[in-house]
Amino acid sequence: SQSEDGLVIQEKRLKFMISKKGIEKAGIKVSSSLLSLGEQV
Repeated sequence: SQSEDGLVIQEKRLKFMISKKGIEKAGIKVSSSLLSLGEQV
């Protein structure tokens, strides 16, 4: 049904947004750890 399709699309969007935020957080962690490594050398 159409309402089920709408729910699936909303779920996909939600998962995409969550994964996007997770990737951004991971990217920040990686870049900050690389910066701290550079300072140690």
